[in-house]
Amino acid sequence: MFLIIDSISKIFHKYGLFAVAVFMLFSFVAVTLIAAVLFNKIKGQQKIISIKQAIELASNYGNFVKNSIEKDLVITQTLANNVSNYNDISYKVRRECFRATHKITFLKNPQIYNLYTVCERNSIDKEDAANERFYYSTFRTNSKKFYEKNEIYYNPEDEDWYTIPKNKQEDYISEPYYWKYPYSSDRVLEISIISPIISNDKFIGVVGIDKRLDTLQSELANIKPFDEGFVFLLSNNGMVVSYPDKRVVGKSFFSTLSLNKEEIVNNSLKGGYSETFRYEGYNDREYLVILLPVKFGNSKKYWSIGISIPYEFVLKPVVQYFIGIIITGSVVIFLLIFLIMVIWNHTLNKRVEEKTSELKMALNKAEEANNLKTAFLNNISHEIRTPLNGIMGFSEILISNSVEMSTMVEYQSILTKSIDRLLVIMDDIIDISKIHSGQLQIYMTQINLFAFISEVEADTILKIEKSGKKDCIIFSVKNLIPEVKASMRTDYKRLKQVIDNVIDNAIKFTDKGEIELLVQCSEKEVVFEIFDTGKGVSEDIIPIIFDSFRKSSDFNTGIGLGLSISKGIVQLLKGDIYMKSEINKGTKIFISIPY
Repeated sequence: MFLIIDSISKIFHKYGLFAVAVFMLFSFVAVTLIAAVLFNKIKGQQKIISIKQAIELASNYGNFVKNSIEKDLVITQTLANNVSNYNDISYKVRRECFRATHKITFLKNPQIYNLYTVCERNSIDKEDAANERFYYSTFRTNSKKFYEKNEIYYNPEDEDWYTIPKNKQEDYISEPYYWKYPYSSDRVLEISIISPIISNDKFIGVVGIDKRLDTLQSELANIKPFDEGFVFLLSNNGMVVSYPDKRVVGKSFFSTLSLNKEEIVNNSLKGGYSETFRYEGYNDREYLVILLPVKFGNSKKYWSIGISIPYEFVLKPVVQYFIGIIITGSVVIFLLIFLIMVIWNHTLNKRVEEKTSELKMALNKAEEANNLKTAFLNNISHEIRTPLNGIMGFSEILISNSVEMSTMVEYQSILTKSIDRLLVIMDDIIDISKIHSGQLQIYMTQINLFAFISEVEADTILKIEKSGKKDCIIFSVKNLIPEVKASMRTDYKRLKQVIDNVIDNAIKFTDKGEIELLVQCSEKEVVFEIFDTGKGVSEDIIPIIFDSFRKSSDFNTGIGLGLSISKGIVQLLKGDIYMKSEINKGTKIFISIPY
């Protein structure tokens, strides 16, 4: 803490009131941005959580509605199944068995307001002919009193609740409709739940329940999900079965509420999909709506249970978080700013130290390069002066005609070697300057590797003889190139220069032992391996051995450009060159050139 305070004091002392104003502005902007990001993130998370909770609740309420409807559907299915088994009973008792089973079922289920059985003509007993068809209905005025009815005053063949189960021989649940019972002046919204009576694959009639929906409506209306939300129920054709505003019940969900969401709602009602959407409706509030499909028995039609959540409920926790974030974030961000400034100050000092160190290293490298160039100039002046002295001295002797013929021949040989050595030095200087300036030209031609290797072998044998090490060095060549890979495209002259430079070094540093040239290839490149058993190079020299003006020892002859030129040429040929070496054991140099 004291360190932070001390750093803050230094920053204020250094930058003044302007720094304070900048910090405060930055803090405000930072807090606002972070709060906005967190607000959006939490809002999205809260929406997901609310939707998951609402889906779970909607699923529970959907199961409640499903169980309520299917409870009566099970009654009609059971009664229809029982009645169908009376086919073997005599005509005289069959009618009474029908009535008795019907009445027992009615009395055992007080939630049923109207239970009826309607049969085909002449399907029960001989009395059917007189009464057209068997019909028996029981309906209740309250929980204790009920009426029986034995006559039907209309043709059921004109009604869907009869013809659909008859033709399809499957259960039928009607769309909701209003019905006025004789004992009441109020209209009641209800549905018909019908099961067919099938005996020996023959349709006999139907058992039906007219289920009142007012109890289901009251139970759904009293549900308050998330304290301020509500639940609603839609039938397959979009009729509102249950809704907090009773004026909407029994009407079209689309036309009454002006949702403009008909396609989305129909996805749930007709396709059986879960849907989520927002709309402004009940009490002029914006709601988040979750719709889940509800299916009864083996019916192919869906109803939908919906949960509406006031949208501000989704944002309510977020707003609370937002206020806390603003307060806490302001403090934290403010402290972080100063902490960052402290760290920045420390980092800046560290960077200054690093830059200082880099400058020192660069200065050392520059001094080293300068020393190398100075040594190079001294060395090159010595290397050039030596053959020049030989040329000048022996030229004067030869001109004077004061030597014998045999001695003259020897002097001419020395003079020729001095000229060749001077030419090599000048060629190396020109090549390295061209490489550094990017002016060294590469001329690609198709060459034969067998001929190339043979020429290298012949030249190397001649060089070993001239060096006076013929009896001390064993030179061998291993050509592993298959005949089909003997042709490659490269610069013959420059590749030969590279191989010669490496072999020249091998001859120079091998007093006694072996030199081997191994040539092999892969699919994409040719690899030359030059191995010698000479003095070798220490590990600290290997990383810089290919740099310009570098020599393995200050006592070695030459100007230290051979390997540097070789590396430059290999790179221009898009190849690679590297070295492995051990002191007093030898050196191996690998040169890879692409086909």
